[in-house]
Amino acid sequence: MLRVIFAFHRRRARQLGARPARANSTGAVSVLQRFNSALALALHGHILVADGVFLRPVRPRARSPLAWADLMQRTFAADVLRCGRGGGELR
Repeated sequence: MLRVIFAFHRRRARQLGARPARANSTGAVSVLQRFNSALALALHGHILVADGVFLRPVRPRARSPLAWADLMQRTFAADVLRCGRGGGELR
């Protein structure tokens, strides 16, 4: 059953453009429980399956100092102390 679920997750990831490796891209934990809460013999299993695949982290491209300066300029262009709800006006 886990093999079918893992194959589905890998296939769905490939459809979305990701390229998961076959090994170590999905995960699950399974536990076999022998007794229920009343301590009666009731053999059953629990499976916790990760909803998706695990990919190796991709390092983002480093931004140039100019891109950071532009971001800071746009961030602080609006004066946050003069908001419309506080009776001031947004510049």
